Amino acid sequence: MTYIIIMLLTVFDAIATWFGVTRYGIEEANPFMRWLFGWDVAGACILAVIMTALMLVVVRHYSKQYRWIGYALVGIVAVKVAVAGLHVAWLMLI
Repeated sequence: MTYIIIMLLTVFDAIATWFGVTRYGIEEANPFMRWLFGWDVAGACILAVIMTALMLVVVRHYSKQYRWIGYALVGIVAVKVAVAGLHVAWLMLI
């Protein structure tokens, strides 16, 4: 279930970021994503979703071997929820 939550939050983050950057001039806080946006905003968002999915496949493969991975995933969910909260906050302002 944690993997699905991470993917849903990632998709929301990508859509909200694309919307904010292309429509309202919001600046991306992540320097790597900001660099990718210099080429193509939509492509960068799609790449972020695909890379997250691929990384989660690898993490899931090793999750039974390393117990700490479950705790790390909960931390990732917490960070992604905070980022989603920031997106919701600025979306409410427009």
